[in-house]
Order: sequence, then C-alpha cells, then structure tokens
Amino acid sequence: MAFADMMTAAHRRMKNYLRSTSGNLTMIAALGSIPVIAAAGMAIDYARISRVHDEMQLIADGATLAAAGARNLTGTSDNKKTQRVAIATNYMSNGIARLSDVDVVGTPTVVATTSKVTVSVKATVKGSFMNVLDALSSDADFGSGSGGNQDGSHGRSYGVRVSSEASWNEGMSLLCMLVLNPSSSQSLQIQGTADLFAPSCAVWVNSSSTSGLYENGNATLTAKKICVRGGYSGSAYYPDMPKTGSGNCPVYADPLAAQFKTDYDAAYPSAVLRYNGYSSSSKKYTQMTFSGSSVNQLLQPGIYDGGIQVKAGAKVRLAPGTYYIQNGKFEVQQGTVENNDFSATGGVTIIMTEPTAGTKVTNSTQTRLDVTAQSTMTLKAPASGRFAGIALAQHPNSITSTSKTTANSIIGGGTKSITGIVYYPTNILYITGGGSGTVSNPEKIATDNPQFAIVADKVFIEGNGQLRVGGASDSESAGLPALPSAGAGKTIISLK
Repeated sequence: MAFADMMTAAHRRMKNYLRSTSGNLTMIAALGSIPVIAAAGMAIDYARISRVHDEMQLIADGATLAAAGARNLTGTSDNKKTQRVAIATNYMSNGIARLSDVDVVGTPTVVATTSKVTVSVKATVKGSFMNVLDALSSDADFGSGSGGNQDGSHGRSYGVRVSSEASWNEGMSLLCMLVLNPSSSQSLQIQGTADLFAPSCAVWVNSSSTSGLYENGNATLTAKKICVRGGYSGSAYYPDMPKTGSGNCPVYADPLAAQFKTDYDAAYPSAVLRYNGYSSSSKKYTQMTFSGSSVNQLLQPGIYDGGIQVKAGAKVRLAPGTYYIQNGKFEVQQGTVENNDFSATGGVTIIMTEPTAGTKVTNSTQTRLDVTAQSTMTLKAPASGRFAGIALAQHPNSITSTSKTTANSIIGGGTKSITGIVYYPTNILYITGGGSGTVSNPEKIATDNPQFAIVADKVFIEGNGQLRVGGASDSESAGLPALPSAGAGKTIISLK
C-alpha cells in the first residue's frame, strides 16, 4: 500500500475513534462521584466530631458542677481547692474513658479557687472518608480557637477543644461584721453622726441582751441583713429593721477560732525576734520608734517585743509575712504604715499577742492597736497560707480591754484602708471619726476596698466618720479567701 493510502486510512480510523461515545458516561460518572463521596465523608466526619464535642462538653460541665457543689470538704482553703480539683479531675478521667474515637492531648487543665472551678481539655478525633481520600491538607479545630492536626499530619484527625466554668455563692449574704460577745448590752454601739455602711453583706450580733445592738443620735446602720440574737434600740436601720430572736438569729460561732489557733501555734515558735524592748533593770518595755518625715523604713516579719511606734511623718513599709506585736502598742501617730508589696503574694498579718503577759510586765503595758487622726494605714492580708485573709488580729492571750480608753482604736482622718479581716475575738475595736468630716461628706475607713470585715468581741463606732465594711461577690478579685456566709441559705451554683 502506498504511503499516501496508509495515511488516509489512519486519518479515517482516528476520526471514527473520536466520534465514538461508548464508555464516556461511565468515566464521567466516576469522575463526578469524587466530590459527592468527599462531601458525604465530610458530613459523616462533621457529625462524628460534633457528637464527640457535645459529649466532651457534657463531661466538662459535669466535672465543674460536681466540684463546685461538693460537700463535706475539710481543712484550709487551700485543702478545699485541692479536693475540688481532685473531684473534677476524676470526673473528667472517668467520663472521657467511656468515649470512643477520642485521643486526649496532654492532661486536662483543672483550676479551683475559693469561688469557682474551671476545666479545659483538648483531644483529637479520627476522620473516616476523608482519610481514605486524603483530601484535606490540614484539619480544622472544632470548638474555641483554631489550628491544624495535633500531630502535624494531614487529613487524618480533627482537633476538639472544650472548656467549662462553674462558680458558686454560698448562703444568703456574706458575713462582714460579727460581734461575738454573748450577753453584754450595747456590744455593737453606733453613736453620734457615725455611719456603719454594709450594703452587700450581713451584720450579726450574738448578744442576748435586750439592747445588744445600740444606735443613738444621728448615727445610721445600713446593711443587706442585720441580725441580733437579743434586742436593739434606735430606729435608723436601713433598708430593713434588724431581725431578732434566737430562732432568726442564733449564736454565730467564731468562724476563725480553730484555724487561727492552729496557725498561731505552728508559726509563732519559729518566728524571728526582730526587736527586744524589755529592760531587765527597769523591768519595763519600750517601743521601737520611728519619727520624722525623713524616715522611710522597711521592716521584716517577726516578733517585736515592746511594740512599734510610727510618728511625726515617718513611713514604715512592711515586707510580706506575719508581725507579732507583744507587750506594747502598735502605734501610728500622724505617720504612715503600709504593705511594701501589694501583689497577690505580698500580704501582711499583724497580730497583737502577749504570751508572757503577767510574768514580766510591771509598767501596765498592754498590747493593742492605736491609730490616731491624720495617720495613714494601708494594709492587705495574705491571700493564702497561714492567716489567710486576716490583716489585723489580737490573740486571746492578750490582756482584755474593758473600755474605750484601752480598746484597739482607729481614729478617722488621713487614710485608713484595710483589705482583709480585723479579728479581735476577746477585745474591743473602737472606731471614731477625726472631727473634720460632715454628715454629707464623712471621713471614711475602707470605703472602696473589695473586702473588709470585722470579727470582734465588741465594736464601738462614734464621731462623724463612716465605717464601710463589705465583701466582694467574687473574693478572688480581692485576692482573698471568701468570707463566711450569714444565715441559712442554699448554695447557688452558676455554670458558664
């Protein structure tokens, strides 16, 4: 066959091949099925991821609720936090162990504070159809945040991340003033033009006397709840008159007594003696004294035997820790005393104590607080550890005050700001205005503090100052443990 004829025959066969349509439908259908299968695979994977995410979220929510609602917790605030973490962790572990198609990444994070528990966990879920097709170049993180595969591979697994937070509010209201004396008349006195202001918390008086709570003159008491076991006199109580009687207001036991004694017995013997003001020849004590505006002194925690005096413009800064003032006054006369460090770990506790009272004292020295007008005292209690939440305290081993002249006293004027609890279980706390305030613009103590509370045998408030006590709804914002709650009330738990 001639070459020209061969080319003509080949051209004819090529045209016939190109005109043929047999088998094309199958090829087109096969190619078209790829995105359909991919879409089906993605839908199945998404359903699986969504199911696993929801199951994990339920487990996380259950863990925080179980920890927040736990009962019969024991020990210190830190002990209770540890117990709540264990409850949430065990709940998470048991719940996740029952899930299929899930690999937990790392260790679930569980954090407990005095008012809330938070949980977060990461995991991976294996894909199905998309793994076969290997059509994904990276996974999507399902839940909060974003990211690829946890192991860096492509098209094999999806990241899942869930978190939960549960907080609680115990009781009807926080207790911010507790007057412990069980029987004395006028154990809580508010006189003159003074104001006791506690709008977010409860004021509780244990006295069974018919005048255990005493209001006189133009003084006022404003509190979320006012409770007195016996009776009261006066009428300037807001927004409601006090509740009375042992049925409504039974004796509220000292919530700090046991832990304070435990902490003191453990800490005091190892404290460093920083100052010894006792003279064996005169058998008297003298104070460590700082005087003059040029003085700016940093003190360290320890025992100050004979007391401390800060006056005439001197400034004393207190390093974090516990200060034991014994056999003498902690006295601030137109001077300044403040924390050197106001961070979360910079708390200070000042304890008036007299472990040797009656054995060496011959000059009638009494350990007490005496802060005069135009003085500045700015204190913040420690947030954790020994004496957590306590800024000022007086040990029951101290000589008991019987009148205003020997009471622990704070006089208005200047700045008095205390974040924490003032604890005088067997002594009087006497607070009076400095004389320069007015009814419409009174001198104020602890006006803006997120947490300031008083537990004392008796409390006397006079003059024209305003004493403001209260507790933060979230005590963590104050960097302190939560205050005890006043009265019967259910624990309210909120899930976030």
